[in-house]
Amino acid sequence: MRRSKNRRIAALAVAVGMVAAGLAGAETALFVNSAPILAEVTINGTAAGTTPLLVRDVEPGEYEVRVVKRGFVPAVERITVGPDEIAVVDVRPEPDVFVGAFSADETIVNGERFERQDATLVLPSGTYSLSANDNSLRLDAFYPNEGALQAARIVTFGAGIAAIVSTLEDVLVRGEATSYFTSFLPSPGTIATWAITFGAGGYWIALESEKRSYEERMIVERFAGTLTPADAERFYNQGEVALAAGNLSRAIENYSRVVADGGDSEYVPDALYKTAQIYSISGDTEIAERLFELLISHYPAPLVYDRALRSLAEIARDEGQFGRAVEALERILFVDDTYTESEIQEEIETIRAEARE
Repeated sequence: MRRSKNRRIAALAVAVGMVAAGLAGAETALFVNSAPILAEVTINGTAAGTTPLLVRDVEPGEYEVRVVKRGFVPAVERITVGPDEIAVVDVRPEPDVFVGAFSADETIVNGERFERQDATLVLPSGTYSLSANDNSLRLDAFYPNEGALQAARIVTFGAGIAAIVSTLEDVLVRGEATSYFTSFLPSPGTIATWAITFGAGGYWIALESEKRSYEERMIVERFAGTLTPADAERFYNQGEVALAAGNLSRAIENYSRVVADGGDSEYVPDALYKTAQIYSISGDTEIAERLFELLISHYPAPLVYDRALRSLAEIARDEGQFGRAVEALERILFVDDTYTESEIQEEIETIRAEARE
């Protein structure tokens, strides 16, 4: 009876110790993720890096997170991070460009010529007029408020002429004045035409300024990456189909293409994780380990960060590197529901016991 009671007390002490150990490792952290990735991040006005970004050991409080990516509208998120909270900011900035692949022998955009092999282009968002013949495609940026601009110009000139004529009439053709002062005041018609002239003229000037700004930003560039966003998504989905079918070689071929050529595609972190997992399953743990470490250090996306650490710990444990295995497990932040703190703490204790044997 006494022995049974002592065992329960000992078990309770171990459980309390495990919970306490887990709580002792708790920290406050902030993940910043975006689609596409590799966007510049500033936190409270200070540059912090590029997405996907993990900032560990942050102070609890309110933060303004600004995500800036060329070709996208800047995004600003405000978030309050509580003590021992793992907060996630996930933004999808609105695109301000369009990536298009044109198959004509020659594509002419705003007067610039592109051959077929160079016709994957980054076009600023806007309105384009399009014309085509047998061999070429022509796109010209069209200022969307051109009609309003022409109307403002016509109204300004017309009202201006009417205002001048009305003013001359007031000066040269005087009617009977009721007083000395009112005889020198312009007529209501003159006042109205000058008001229309200045109003339309101001609107004309504003539209001309807007048109110049519009034309200055309508700069077309060749797409720098090997894969367009649509291509990266297609290769990733093909990898998913191959993986589900058990065709690991085909899956790793597609995932590796996304990792190597996907650039800032949002699928790069997931593809990198699955590539590393396949290498690990296939027994090539050296490559798998390097890929997991690359993911953890450069692509800490919330949904794969903890899983990469767990996989890295498994490789280290199998190789008898118990210290590295424990270190990897202790870095897990439990940002998703894949693991629980008690589960990981129990695994750490098991590895430590193996190290003592």
